[in-house]
Amino acid sequence: MDIAFHTYIEDGKRLKKGEFEMSSVLMYGEYYYPFESIVRKTNQKEVKRMNNGIKKVKLGMVAFVVLLATLSLASCASAKTWYVDDEGRADFTKIQDAINAASSRDTIVVRDGTYTENIHVNKPLTIRSENGAEATIVQSAWPRHVFMITTDNVNISGFTIKGASNNWFDKNVNVCGIFLKYVDHCNISDNIISNKYRGIQLMYSTKNILSNNIVNSNTHFGIGLYYSSNYNTLTNNTISSIVSIPKTQTKFISGFNLGI
Repeated sequence: MDIAFHTYIEDGKRLKKGEFEMSSVLMYGEYYYPFESIVRKTNQKEVKRMNNGIKKVKLGMVAFVVLLATLSLASCASAKTWYVDDEGRADFTKIQDAINAASSRDTIVVRDGTYTENIHVNKPLTIRSENGAEATIVQSAWPRHVFMITTDNVNISGFTIKGASNNWFDKNVNVCGIFLKYVDHCNISDNIISNKYRGIQLMYSTKNILSNNIVNSNTHFGIGLYYSSNYNTLTNNTISSIVSIPKTQTKFISGFNLGI
């Protein structure tokens, strides 16, 4: 399509055919291109050159969009699965080492064994046992949270988590089996959490899923939803043998929950 040139009148004088006054804009379709005020003669070669330039810009934009889509697909396809084995027959012997090496959206598979460590998950990862909670135990090395999650889109499943006693160094830190802080869209499922001060605690965390977890023999509470932890989905979690339920906080779950 050729550019439509409009004839302008300046000082009562109509310009000759083939000339135009670019005193404001040059119009092409719905696009307007500003120019300085000049009077010039047009010809077919110039019109064709300008149209070709616009076509090249459009083709460049299409190529850029295709490149972005390709890079996005490549990123999704590059997600890797890492393996952890406490006996050394895998990529790592520690879960935390695998987390440190992994990239966002990777999967970490933990083989049967007992892992003594405190784990900080600060990337969107899937961390799961290979053969379920009965065969894969994670116990606290220090009086800190066994799993501390501080980023969105983390999945933790299939572990027995135990041994998070309260912190005798800092009485203001009440340790948990799994602690979620300022996170959304995490999934905690099929875990056994026992012999700790607190089972699972959410703080300022929303739209997370807690399902099919067994939380028992904890001294403070089973599952606690603290400080604007709203719109979370809890289904089929069994909570029992809680020594004490705090009276100064809200949203504590001490029994079998029905999908809060």
